[in-house]
Amino acid sequence: FQLGNSMNGTTVAGGNGQGSASNQLDTPYGVYVLNKTGALYIADYNNHRVQQWNLGATYGKTLAGVTANSGTSLMLLNNPSNTFLNHNETYLYVNDMSNNRVLRFTMT
Repeated sequence: FQLGNSMNGTTVAGGNGQGSASNQLDTPYGVYVLNKTGALYIADYNNHRVQQWNLGATYGKTLAGVTANSGTSLMLLNNPSNTFLNHNETYLYVNDMSNNRVLRFTMT
């Protein structure tokens, strides 16, 4: 494939400076795009969370982790680096890098 005539990208998540507000990201790593809706599932590395950004949204919703709080309990993440949904989109898998584990969350 080839990019169109314009070499300019379009911001689809974040873009409001580095931070932990719902409209900000801090070192986004892995991104998974939901086929049905185009929603993005973003591993927000330094905020220790996974955020969902719907197509055209100006803010994200935290799905996993607690913003800016890392830890080893099953409700906390420590530098998530990638996300993936299974083919039925019933489970969200998160590579919880600094905890040396992969977590599975049930999507509701």
